Parts: sequence; C-alpha cells; structure tokens
Amino acid sequence: MRAASAPRRWAPPLALALALAATAAGADPYAALGIERPRRAVAAPALALPALDGGRVDLARLRGRPVLVHFWATWCGPCREELPALAALARAAPAGAVVLAVAADRDTGAVRRFLHRLGVRAAGLRVLLDPEGGARRRWQVRALPVTYLVGPDGRIAGRAVGARGWDLSAARALLHALAAGPQP
Repeated sequence: MRAASAPRRWAPPLALALALAATAAGADPYAALGIERPRRAVAAPALALPALDGGRVDLARLRGRPVLVHFWATWCGPCREELPALAALARAAPAGAVVLAVAADRDTGAVRRFLHRLGVRAAGLRVLLDPEGGARRRWQVRALPVTYLVGPDGRIAGRAVGARGWDLSAARALLHALAAGPQP
C-alpha cells in the first residue's frame, strides 16, 4: 500500500518542475502543462448544468469567451489535491475567461462540505453538478480529473487527463493564449 502512494507524493513536484522548466525555456503554455491539442477542430459537446451556487450554466451562452471545463469528484485523490489551485487560477483568470468545475458526485451536500472543508473560495470558480453523469458521457470522460479547453469559437482547443498545477504562471498564460484564438 505504501509503494502505491509513493508516486502520488512525487508526481505533483515533478509536474511542477517540468512545467516551470518548460515555461523558463520559452515553451508555449500548452506544452508547459502537457495539454493535448486536438488533431482536428471539433465543436465542444453540449454542457448545460445546475450550478452549486444556484442558477444554471450553459456553455452555448459562453460562446465568445475562453472556457476551461474541469471534471472532478470529491472522492478523487488527485482532484482533491488540485482543486485549490484551480480555484486560484479562476480568481486570476484574464477578463472574460470562465473556469467551470463539473462535480461528478451524486450528493450535492458532499460537494458543499468538501469545498468548505478544503477552504476553496469559489470566487471565479463556477462549480456545476453532474450527478447523473450525462455531461461526462457527452464529453467522453473516462477518468478523473480531466480538463477541456474550449476556445471562444466553441471548439475544443485542448485536453488534459490527470492533475495539473493550475496556479502556475503557465496556466494563466494558457488562458490568455486561449482567449487570443487558435494556436498553430
């Protein structure tokens, strides 16, 4: 059991070191964070879900803005570790950028308690609820966490499977690049 948890301890520092090295070397933010770009342009699947703070968020209404769509769950270890950094990124995001955190949990109360216990301030971070998994099926989410980048044109601009250091300067640069439009 102890050997299985060892990679979890060194993986975040390693990812941080790699991202910082890539950023220092002048790499683009997609490469710095290990974001996979699609081979061909494809429209983002539909996403219309209730928000934890009330109301409903519809991705179609966010067209014209860069959007980061992050799928996570309270029971997912890597998700738990990266969510505070994702919230920090949401607070520091460029004007117009939107950060959505789609919770896979069936129990809304568990999501609220988790965010409170973790001390995640939701300013800027919109937490959406997908208890039945419809959005995860449409987006073909097979593992958590997974993050999609949606460009202002409504097309998928990138995907990251696994945890990332979203509070890095590379992550902020990524949202700026996404806002600027398609990258070569």
